[in-house]
Amino acid sequence: MTNASVLVRAARKSRGLTQKDLAQRTNVDQGRVSRFEGGREAEFSIVERFLSGTGHRLYSAPTRRDDAATIASAIRGCLRAGDKYSALRELILLSDNLRSEHGLVRRVLGLAEPEPTGDQAWDAAFAALVDLRLSEAGLAPTRHRQVGA
Repeated sequence: MTNASVLVRAARKSRGLTQKDLAQRTNVDQGRVSRFEGGREAEFSIVERFLSGTGHRLYSAPTRRDDAATIASAIRGCLRAGDKYSALRELILLSDNLRSEHGLVRRVLGLAEPEPTGDQAWDAAFAALVDLRLSEAGLAPTRHRQVGA
């Protein structure tokens, strides 16, 4: 999946919207929303359009590190494949990513609401890690950090 597709899906779900709802709000076919979220389409204009349809805006941060929503998606994939060691490596990567950035960039990396990993223990660990790294930087933890709550 592309980062853009993860971002749009997280934005849509954070607003409680279905793919059909987003399609109606943006005047596109529901199939296009589905294909985009599946990682098959990544035009910048459609990313902006879908995010706008969820009431979000797209901002850029000067970093090459993956954000929380992207890493949560990777963890979910690892867990579905039964690969807990790779999932743990992804969690450690998130910790390193957040610790390596400062101020607004750290906040941006922890900002996007991730989808649940499918495992409550992993969701809780993920949420605790993001809150810890944001708190270390004097940034208020996010309200939605408990993944899937």
